[in-house]
Amino acid sequence: MIEKPENDLEVLQEAFDIAFILRILEDSKEKSAMKHVAPSSFTYDQLKVYDFLKVWTARIEVSVNDQLERVYFPIRPVCNYISVKKKETVMLNAVRESQQTKVTYLMDCCPELIDEM
Repeated sequence: MIEKPENDLEVLQEAFDIAFILRILEDSKEKSAMKHVAPSSFTYDQLKVYDFLKVWTARIEVSVNDQLERVYFPIRPVCNYISVKKKETVMLNAVRESQQTKVTYLMDCCPELIDEM
């Protein structure tokens, strides 16, 4: 039995979860999957919602046991409060020698970014 979400946050999380599944199908580029994410497969309202959710989602690629895994996540509106200058500073100073150094650098920047938001 499918449980009904109890509040708006659960409904929103469920919508993002469905959007992530659709993004995975879209990224797969398989014909059988593509028909489910073609604009013609949505109603007008569904397409508006999906387009909204695509704008507010992002993905990163993480190497796990030498295999590239895509991880999707919602972009929180608070992220818009990071200044352009801070974004540029983080991007220009990022250490890109390896996956490990990139992740370590980003994690080191997190407290500063969170404070600014």
